[in-house]
Amino acid sequence: MKLLKYLVLVCLSLIVACGKPPTVGIPDSTPPIVTLEAAPVVLTALGVTTLTVAAVDLESGIAKVVFSEVKTTGNEILSEDTTAPFTLDVTFTEFTTRNFLVTAFNRNEQTLTAKASIAVTATTEVPTTPVVTLVATPDRVIVGSPITKITLKAKAEAIGGIKQVQFFALDATGFISLGTDFDAPFELITSAGSQVGFQSFKAVATHKLNANLTGEGITTITRVAEKPFTADVLFGLAIPGEIGFVAGHTLRFNFNILDEFGQSVGSPETGVQKVEWFQNPDTLIGSKTSAPFEILHSLPIQGTGMTTRTYRVRITSNAGQVVESAPKGIQVTN
Repeated sequence: MKLLKYLVLVCLSLIVACGKPPTVGIPDSTPPIVTLEAAPVVLTALGVTTLTVAAVDLESGIAKVVFSEVKTTGNEILSEDTTAPFTLDVTFTEFTTRNFLVTAFNRNEQTLTAKASIAVTATTEVPTTPVVTLVATPDRVIVGSPITKITLKAKAEAIGGIKQVQFFALDATGFISLGTDFDAPFELITSAGSQVGFQSFKAVATHKLNANLTGEGITTITRVAEKPFTADVLFGLAIPGEIGFVAGHTLRFNFNILDEFGQSVGSPETGVQKVEWFQNPDTLIGSKTSAPFEILHSLPIQGTGMTTRTYRVRITSNAGQVVESAPKGIQVTN
């Protein structure tokens, strides 16, 4: 594969240069194309790695390639090569990681250059396949609830370290990429989705020293519909000292939520989006979209003597479920 890449670049150079030598002194506006590879990129014993450069300049040709080692004190030149194939053998005498840089110069007065780099590691630790555990939080989501995002957390471990973790979501066409995290802890926040059902996610970890070593973990979340509920309208006198339901007195309205078993639960699973109170048949007397969900209503005079008035409440949950209570009636003295 490496030889093939080199031959491709050489062929491109020959195609352009066929019939004429590389030009010197003629404007060259395109920098060289250069790649750097090492074989092996991981040494499990002290020894030699071979750096191989594929370089081509389609206008003026390649004058030379300079091999350097990147150090904290600056780049140290190791060798120069003026004839393809451009290679350099580097000997490791200790277990460490070394970073190499190659610079290719074109022949047009060497004004345009291109660089490529690679890291090579010698280690006594034999790289192992990453072991990945993926967890989604939360792993159960109620569709329509305020929770619209989930956090994917991948625990990835391998002798030699982890380079990156890629996250994927499964759809009808297969796994699609969500993003990549290069630093532990490996996490990604993504949409919880909006359809009832199951959603699978995958995390793929790539070894730091050997890109051919990967491991994966899979997790699945459940998206469910909000549980059904019923509502009960509640009201009572709001002003201390007022006695009985008399026109002009003030009522305080609120409500109660019951689950499918008739137990009071305080709120729908996804929370309350809106509450509306009605005097039958359909006269709206008040509504609230935020807590506290209660209103005050002054009993108006309606006719003479005793009159019957009925009230009900309509609850809309954050999931869009709408429930109305049965009407409750009271006798009001006008």
